[in-house]
Amino acid sequence: MPSYFFQTYSLINKYLSNNIMPSYYDIYAKDYDKSRFSTRKGRFQQELEFALLSELLGDVRNKKVLEIGCGTGRISSFLSSMGARVKAVDSSKEMLEIACQKYPHIDFSYLDIEKAVPNGTYDIIIMMRVFFHLKHPKKAVEHLINALNKRGILIMDFLNKHSLQPLIMMPYLFRREENPTYFHSLSEVKQLIRPLEITEYRGFVFSPFIHLNSTVRFASMKAELLLSNTSLKHVAGRIIVKAQLL
Repeated sequence: MPSYFFQTYSLINKYLSNNIMPSYYDIYAKDYDKSRFSTRKGRFQQELEFALLSELLGDVRNKKVLEIGCGTGRISSFLSSMGARVKAVDSSKEMLEIACQKYPHIDFSYLDIEKAVPNGTYDIIIMMRVFFHLKHPKKAVEHLINALNKRGILIMDFLNKHSLQPLIMMPYLFRREENPTYFHSLSEVKQLIRPLEITEYRGFVFSPFIHLNSTVRFASMKAELLLSNTSLKHVAGRIIVKAQLL
């Protein structure tokens, strides 16, 4: 990725207002699931996300899980269906309202992770599609560490600064100011989440065939799962990591 891309991006983000991301998601809450996950591409991405989470987490039955940035509850519902005891938080009240309506059996509540520490201690904390919106990620991670038990696991993802997918990443550069987006390298993330250590990670290397019929999509999913843990993960557009205190 050319350095000027990120120099330009940094200049744009420099003039963004303080984090008012919740208002962005409040506005789009009602259409969020439909616009993001009702298309073939969206469904494929969600299926891949769930598959990678399953690989990294293993058996979550009876595990105490906290999801940060739960949105409308899709990942919380998936974890709950796997037998986890899920508590989920978000900083968008509109998204939470939809989540509560869709999944009344899950404990949803309001929390801004950059400003507050979650109550309790957890075996697993999940933070998907959140880290790259945080203006102060180090502070947020400190809050998460305080909420993990001694052998607890953090699962989170980030947008890769060294991705070979500039056309995919380009739209993020021009996000409206109420929803700023930040890119990181793997080495930067390792520094930001200390004293947690990354033990595993996978890359989202999206196939160009995900818009085709179900048979091709099934084969593409198998290929994606294999590619996600090869050397290609280092240049993937989005990377998901598993970290814990060692």
